Amino acid sequence: MDFLEAPLTWGGWEVLKGILSDEIGGSIQGRRGSRGPLVTKGGTENSSVQEELAVKLEEMSLMAQAKDMALQDLNRQLQRVMKELEEGREREARLLRRAEIAEAGEEALASQIWHLEGEAHSRIREVEEASRRRVEELEMKLKMVETDACTRCRVLEAQLEETKAMEAALSKRLQAAMHAEEALASRVAELEAEAYSFMATERILCRDGRKPDSVTEVSRHEEGRSIEANRDGNLRGQRDIHREKNAETATLRVGELNHEEKESSRKSSVQRLLIKQKQQQQRGKEVVVQKLPSLTHLDAWPASSLISGLA
Repeated sequence: MDFLEAPLTWGGWEVLKGILSDEIGGSIQGRRGSRGPLVTKGGTENSSVQEELAVKLEEMSLMAQAKDMALQDLNRQLQRVMKELEEGREREARLLRRAEIAEAGEEALASQIWHLEGEAHSRIREVEEASRRRVEELEMKLKMVETDACTRCRVLEAQLEETKAMEAALSKRLQAAMHAEEALASRVAELEAEAYSFMATERILCRDGRKPDSVTEVSRHEEGRSIEANRDGNLRGQRDIHREKNAETATLRVGELNHEEKESSRKSSVQRLLIKQKQQQQRGKEVVVQKLPSLTHLDAWPASSLISGLA
């Protein structure tokens, strides 16, 4: 009975049961027709066969019910499995969609990364090129500045040597001027001593021709003021000489003239200095000569002026 091994439901089992009943009834009728009526001790043979068939049918019914229950369990399990399979398929579809989206995103990200890498490389090359040009420009400027600095340093060294030489010459000239000033001061002192001696001689010669006291007192004050003015004039002249020397030194140090212009300015300054010294000497001599006639009277010369002059 191969049909028992096939999957059946409850409705299928009812149909199968009816088919089996028809076949059993047909087989019994065939036996009756071929053999005739059969009679046994406990009844007819038909009743025993029906009982056997009923027992078999009952057993088959129980087996079919058990199989039907097993089939229902299997069907429920199959439905659960099918449901899980559907869910798995849905999850698989979602995972596939996610995988596709991830692949698309990965491709987009890869393309974007490639694009960014290209831009970064190009930008790096541009920056490197600009940096290289900037470094070359700075190196050229540095070389130019170094060359200019060396040139200016050499020029300044030459100017320093010239300045040192000029300072040495000016120092020599200053020493010569100081010696000349000392000689001039000694000469003025000699002239003052001669004037004092001449005044004493005139006093001795003109003792009898003395003026009145009032006039003598006035002449004393006038002569004292004139002598003080003469001395102040000499001091101012000396200060002018020193100022002229300082101005000449400043001009020689600060000026940016060439050697010929400096030499001409130096010569003109020396000439002005000599002329000024000669003028001071001449002015001093003229003042002394002008004051000599007024020194005929001893009382006209103040004692303080005499002491300061001798000092």
